[in-house]
Amino acid sequence: MKKYMIVICVALIMILIGFGIKHHVDKNDIDFSNAERISLVYSGNINVEITDKDDIKTLKEIISGVSYRENPSCGFGYDYAVIFEYENNKTYMCIAYDGCSHARINNTNRYVRIKSRDTLNGILQKYGIPEIGPI
Repeated sequence: MKKYMIVICVALIMILIGFGIKHHVDKNDIDFSNAERISLVYSGNINVEITDKDDIKTLKEIISGVSYRENPSCGFGYDYAVIFEYENNKTYMCIAYDGCSHARINNTNRYVRIKSRDTLNGILQKYGIPEIGPI
């Protein structure tokens, strides 16, 4: 009986360690502090570069963070996005259509949490992009 308890304890510990490693490895820091250009896209009709230094700083802060894999029920697309450019790289942060605080990174299953959707909506509206959500 003692032997079985030890085996069960070791198995549980290994499962927990495995889950912890997978959970830790599955996250990446997303940082746009080096972005040289930030623009907003809406429905193919609006494509505007952000020029206000305060808006640039705010967008970098509220969309940067730890990315994670998930399958949220929110809809996402390239036609409602904040684009961060650095050198020859473009990263589309596709904003959720339904108003939830998620942004999808390009066309992947990686997401970041938007720290303040209200602040983001205010910046979008300032540049002529309507607030979307909740549906």
